[in-house]
Amino acid sequence: MKTAEVTMCVLHSNMLHADVTVKTIGSNGVPCLVFMPLHEGVNEFLHYALSSELLEQLERGRIRFYICATCDDVWDDNEVSNHEKMQLYESWMQFLQQELVPYIRSVTFMEQIMVCGIDIGAMHAMNLYLRIPEYIRKVLCLSGIYKISHYIPYYYDELILKNTPEVILRNLHGEKVKAYQNTNMVLCSGRYPMAPEAEGNLRELEEVLRLKDIPVIVEYWDYDAGTGWKWWTRQLDYFIPLLIGST
Repeated sequence: MKTAEVTMCVLHSNMLHADVTVKTIGSNGVPCLVFMPLHEGVNEFLHYALSSELLEQLERGRIRFYICATCDDVWDDNEVSNHEKMQLYESWMQFLQQELVPYIRSVTFMEQIMVCGIDIGAMHAMNLYLRIPEYIRKVLCLSGIYKISHYIPYYYDELILKNTPEVILRNLHGEKVKAYQNTNMVLCSGRYPMAPEAEGNLRELEEVLRLKDIPVIVEYWDYDAGTGWKWWTRQLDYFIPLLIGST
């Protein structure tokens, strides 16, 4: 089986006061910033996600992928307080918004990018999109739980609200909504009983997106469709060509 070439660069982040590794797969096409499942990275993406369909898209120069280091290891670190976790998450989101996305736009000479998130990565992708819709034209989220309180239960502060997509969307009114109405967005989940939390939360998010007239394709795959790479690979194969073929 063919493999994709991976290149690496290190960005110094003023937001994080640290160096951040960014890996790139492919050299042409739509730039897609990928947020992986918890504790997974480029190796898993290469092993599971790059099926023959996505390899073909890469070889044809239709898409390229960017994967960066995350702060996800902090969620189950009992030595870090919930307040510190949220501060770190906010700093990481600021890094994405103010440093990584501008970097990707500059090296690709493209005004807008695509984001793709899987599992916890779906929450990251949606949060980033809601911050900078003018720079994100395409969104693909799979098996997401779009509530940061799911990862920090029994804790509440203003940063929780700032990073909860449903709350952000419900507070959008008037002219602010228009910024989100030119996006090609696909959200997908399995169905109960294989993916009860993801399905239930997606239905809540879908409701508010429809309420705000924000265009979105929402799919709930069959009752045997759960989470995991068996299903995510199929969904990536199906939805990415659909999205990158759209204007």
